Amino acid sequence: MCSIISLARKHCPISPLELYEHFGYMFYATSHLSELFARTLPPQSLKPRQPHLSPRELEVLQLSAGGKTAYEISKILSLSERTVNYHVQNVIEKLNVCNKISAVIAAARAGII
Repeated sequence: MCSIISLARKHCPISPLELYEHFGYMFYATSHLSELFARTLPPQSLKPRQPHLSPRELEVLQLSAGGKTAYEISKILSLSERTVNYHVQNVIEKLNVCNKISAVIAAARAGII
């Protein structure tokens, strides 16, 4: 974490000598303010949180990873092709990627599939 302190006043500029004379106090104040601020931050998780995918979304994603098209997946799962594309779009949004191939890659890297 990095912190910056900015000093200003209305009636006259702060001289370099004045900054030098009060450097110890400013350093002490900024270090304690930084520490207090750091305590208010939420703890960082070591592992990024994986999005929750429904069982059907996982099925569609696994079949997509196997190279199946939306038409083929619709026949395998007895769904309409539109429903399959709906699940694919949900997975794309949840994994924050731009297409089905990227979704498969992101899910494989995250250990979801």
